[in-house]
Amino acid sequence: RVLEVAEWGFVPSAGTVLGDWGAEVIKVEHPRFGDPIRGLITGGLIPGASGRNFIVEQLGRNKRSLGLDLTKPAGRELLDRLVARADVFLTSFLDDARERLRLTYEDLRRVNPRLVYARGHGQGQRGPDARRGGYDGVSFWARGGIADRLSGSGQPHVAQRPAFGDFIGGACIAGGVAAALFRRERTGEGSEVDVSLLGTALWVLSPDITAALMYGFMLPASGDMPRAPNPLVGPYVCADGKSIVLMMLQVGRFWSHFTETIGRPDLLERRATRSVTSSRTTSPPGRARSGRRRCARRPVSGGRCRPRSSCPTTRRCRPTGTCSTRAGSSCVRTRCSSTGGPRRSAGRRRMPGRRPRRCSRSSAARGTRSRA
Repeated sequence: RVLEVAEWGFVPSAGTVLGDWGAEVIKVEHPRFGDPIRGLITGGLIPGASGRNFIVEQLGRNKRSLGLDLTKPAGRELLDRLVARADVFLTSFLDDARERLRLTYEDLRRVNPRLVYARGHGQGQRGPDARRGGYDGVSFWARGGIADRLSGSGQPHVAQRPAFGDFIGGACIAGGVAAALFRRERTGEGSEVDVSLLGTALWVLSPDITAALMYGFMLPASGDMPRAPNPLVGPYVCADGKSIVLMMLQVGRFWSHFTETIGRPDLLERRATRSVTSSRTTSPPGRARSGRRRCARRPVSGGRCRPRSSCPTTRRCRPTGTCSTRAGSSCVRTRCSSTGGPRRSAGRRRMPGRRPRRCSRSSAARGTRSRA
């Protein structure tokens, strides 16, 4: 049984989800004013809409409504009776209102110690704006960075859809409530679930945040995103003016089926030709042609090999103008001399038991063994 003392779309959407999952949800509203979201249609805030309020229809399904004035003793008495029999209490009231109405977690757990108490708000429990209100259009969409990442640089931010952040955050609350109920089933104790719109936005953008922390720069915004290198990922405009979005991340796996589906086998033949050419010029991962390993980094000035410790992949070096190294041999720091013969740099020796290396720089150097 869920008791919802909340307004607008964020926390009430959690009650809607719980109702979809089979919970009995009772929504408590002021008997005279009701939830202010009911005025979006009558107040003309939705152009072209009239009559029944579509957002109330969406949020109010699977719920029963009860009008209570919580400022009156009789109304508070009825609320306590409902709390004593409830499993979950949902609220979107700000801190000042919850403290004034004695609706904090500490207040209600005295009535029902097994109660799962869930609250949703704008900016989280800490910081200078913790006690201030927030709508999804500001706390989630704008301040959370969603609008910035979905828009182009230098362009006005795109507008969000109705209750976009509210419904994402409400699903997070419902998931937290389900986990808290499972915990109560195991421990017999109630708990508090806290979700903010700003925190929800940070979770939605967590891939961007992680990439920025790892690489030191931000990923391109959606409006600045270049064309994907994979032709099977992205939108395409069709001949009838409609669009189709492809999402086949493994191009090698799906390319033949794709070309067959669209009736373009010639694309498969062209790709096969490029694949054959690529296979002749590209080595398997971690191994160069002719059985030699090659360093992934550029050589230092002068054409010398890097030290073995600086080669992060194979720890073998073969920069341009240097003697090649056979697979399995150490990174001997040698370079071709002006006469074409190999010369060893100071400080490094060839590994015992290894054959000398041939210089690959010029024909004059071929057949000359490098000195140990």
